[in-house]
Amino acid sequence: MFDEALRQNEPIDVFFKLVTIYQNSEKYELSEQLYQTMTKKFKEVARVWTQYGLFLMKQGRPDAARRVLEKSLKAVPIKQHVDVIVKFSQYEFQHGDVERGRTMLESVLRNYPKRVDVWSVYIDLLIKHEDYEHVRELFERAIHLKLSSKRMKFFFKRYLTFEEQYGNEATVLAVKEKALAYVKSVT
Repeated sequence: MFDEALRQNEPIDVFFKLVTIYQNSEKYELSEQLYQTMTKKFKEVARVWTQYGLFLMKQGRPDAARRVLEKSLKAVPIKQHVDVIVKFSQYEFQHGDVERGRTMLESVLRNYPKRVDVWSVYIDLLIKHEDYEHVRELFERAIHLKLSSKRMKFFFKRYLTFEEQYGNEATVLAVKEKALAYVKSVT
């Protein structure tokens, strides 16, 4: 039946469906074996590696997940490395070591400071962990980057929304003043 499904459908989708069935049935050994097969058969597909890493993290095996990350960076195209690292850092925040996740994201931002999506993911993770001081530090770093006006507007809007929700009148006013100073500096 599996072979028939492979012939009739996209093979990677069939593998993902089967691994989901195994996990829902709590057949974790079979899930891991299937993931290992998938990493060989679809080694350049980032989703295979990230889902395998998530599976291991949820199983309470962060060291094994970290080894999967290392292997994935040798297999997936270089263009996808940042996305894979960001995914694994999210898994660290959710199921592993928050400090390791933070370090991973800091490293990505050091190398790719203009990746607004990475800044946004990092900010969201810190907000979920109620680490508001670090969120403020991130926003301060972000609003001092040399980015397009559109991207800066995005950061200032997020910063203002954050302060309206988690700050006080003084912090909201401070963000508004910084936004006005930025607008004056570019005009």
